Amino acid sequence: MEHINFPAPANLPHLTMSHDKAFQDVFGLSLVSNIIQHQKGTQAALQAAMESALPVALEAIGTWEIVWGPVVWKRYPSDRNSGPDNIWYIAKNPLVQFSDETTHETYVLAIAASADTLHDWLVEDLDVGGVVDFEKWVKGSCRNRPVNANWLFIHDSTHTYIASGTAGGVWNLISTTAPSSAKGSSYTAPQFLANLRPDTPTARLVVTGHSLGGALAPTLALAMKEIGVLSAFSPDNVLVYPTAGASPGNENFAKRYAKAFPKSRGSDYKVWNADIINTLDIVPQAWCTNTSKSPSQCLENIPGMYGPSVWEVKGAIDITILDVNLCGITYFPLQSSSFTGAQTSSVPTTITKFFEIAGQQHVPQYAKHIGVPMPNFATLPVLESIRRDLHAKTPEEVRQAYPVIGRLESDANRVAADGVGPLEDEEAVRAYVAAIASRGPPPAAHDAADPALVIQEVNDQPPVSKTVAVV
Repeated sequence: MEHINFPAPANLPHLTMSHDKAFQDVFGLSLVSNIIQHQKGTQAALQAAMESALPVALEAIGTWEIVWGPVVWKRYPSDRNSGPDNIWYIAKNPLVQFSDETTHETYVLAIAASADTLHDWLVEDLDVGGVVDFEKWVKGSCRNRPVNANWLFIHDSTHTYIASGTAGGVWNLISTTAPSSAKGSSYTAPQFLANLRPDTPTARLVVTGHSLGGALAPTLALAMKEIGVLSAFSPDNVLVYPTAGASPGNENFAKRYAKAFPKSRGSDYKVWNADIINTLDIVPQAWCTNTSKSPSQCLENIPGMYGPSVWEVKGAIDITILDVNLCGITYFPLQSSSFTGAQTSSVPTTITKFFEIAGQQHVPQYAKHIGVPMPNFATLPVLESIRRDLHAKTPEEVRQAYPVIGRLESDANRVAADGVGPLEDEEAVRAYVAAIASRGPPPAAHDAADPALVIQEVNDQPPVSKTVAVV
């Protein structure tokens, strides 16, 4: 996969874009939100690196300037051995030409994909076993941390629910203020947008993200629209561009999102308000478990996506499906537009090889298809004093951070820890799955979608408290 090599800023070349520049620009802004994703360091070190690297990365995309952020958030800010949990920023371009031949002053809120820390991996990507009543939360203007619905009182057919992990991620995005060193300091992203006065009446806002960001972006956009912080933009000028996102909630949420953000005309990656998905990417197959409701995007499709079903993958998927089904809802994918990435000539016969192919389909194939080279942090002119406080993730750590892939590996490890044996032992795994199923659902979900509830199980450090009004 081609990377952008960044020379000194004064000599920085601009990417050559086609008439689809708006889509490519927005996806490029989404990609560069991940510029330090594979780095480990304290929150302060990662924040300094992001502030140093992002302006240079933006110069390679076009005439974009940072107007808010960037913000790097970590559950445990002093931990040097993990990467960021969330990264997001807002950039502005005074004149962007869209595919309908109109030009607009444009703001883009870009949200990073899955990062490499335990919080992100366990909570925002994997916490689909608990759900939050979205309508109830936004009626309170999202001023309080989202609370998990009690399993006994979940009504999937009549209420709008989102995954607890998605809700927790959105809470971080709407409640965290930019630090004093960043643009828009002391404001949250919603506060900044609520107080924004664009230079033109036709200004547009695009909310974008890939992978984890592909689930957070549409959920955040809908929440901000419903709590009324986007009045600076006309309704038709608020767009969403999620890519490779898993399903954030149930069918009622998908319908609510589609009503608020109608899918634009177009096909392939050239569609606004639709989840842009690679049909060979396993991540958009999550988290629906009902093939009759969603035959093209469902967890059961994953084992055979790259050839004959790999039993180790099938075993992990069976366990994942059981866990997801205990949440009380059926996840349903958002409206989407698809393409098919380049297929590999090799057929995976092990779970490790399966994950390697899945990783290639999840990020590089999107960049190749949309025509946006992937940025490379190693070539950025970041001060050595900043770079020395960081160290890179290993390839295995990077792969394990991908959503769904990380979940499957987690379930595989869980089987081994429970003494079942290797996942290729079909009889043993079937017995294990049956044993889990016989336990049935819990009497009630845990009370709050608080990342600390999960993290405290594996880390004795005290949680970091933060409460900030959204608007």
